[in-house]
Amino acid sequence: MPQPVARAALIAALIALAGAAPASAQAPGGGTAPSYPGNTIKVEQLGRIVAGTTVKVRLSGHADWGGPTDESTQSYSLSLYVQNADVDQRCEPGKDSQLQKSINIPTLGASETLTDWVLNDNFYVNPGPPNPTIDWSIDSLPFIVTPGVTHALLCFYQRYIIDDVAWYQLPVTVDQPACRVGRGSVRRGSKLPITCNFFGNLTVRFRSGSRTRRTTAKIDGRGRGRVSTAGLRPGSYRVSLSVGKMAVAVSKHRTIRVR
Repeated sequence: MPQPVARAALIAALIALAGAAPASAQAPGGGTAPSYPGNTIKVEQLGRIVAGTTVKVRLSGHADWGGPTDESTQSYSLSLYVQNADVDQRCEPGKDSQLQKSINIPTLGASETLTDWVLNDNFYVNPGPPNPTIDWSIDSLPFIVTPGVTHALLCFYQRYIIDDVAWYQLPVTVDQPACRVGRGSVRRGSKLPITCNFFGNLTVRFRSGSRTRRTTAKIDGRGRGRVSTAGLRPGSYRVSLSVGKMAVAVSKHRTIRVR
């Protein structure tokens, strides 16, 4: 049985190996492994994160190789995992621990990527010899947060071959897709304005009795689009919206009148 002093030393060593004490639940922050001082990483939102739509985040950091580099110097690799914060409220401080947790908790992932790893050692930070340090910033690969998830954690890792170098977690609020139809009445053949909390292609269905007409609208980076009413007969229509197979809530003017 370890003595109290030995037990305290063992606990301190385990914390040091983890790189840093984990950030509190739902708090942004991270840490750096003692063997790789000077390395820091960060995740930042580029805009609103809406479930079921394609998004990216900004990855950045300060990389330090501890001395002059050359062509043989190994790069740092980057990994990013999307976690359902309503299932678990903290990222692990090491990638292997995060990977093990993701295997053991099948409901942990919050991304529509195959394994919920948006990046998995497929982005690299290169030193640019002979520089011993560099500041870097890139956008992540695009990913989609699973519809229905309302809170996510972005778990970000930097590694040197198999060593954990730095980690960072960012809690984000995930909005569900929603749009607002701009007018409740429109002249036949004119375009109907639509405002959404996301951008991309939107499927629009107009239903009147047993008749349904389907068309598409392009929602721009400001969340605005216009859909044609050409071909619709005068009358009242129920409007429904979707992105792929996912229904989109209509917050205003669910029914329009074509005159």
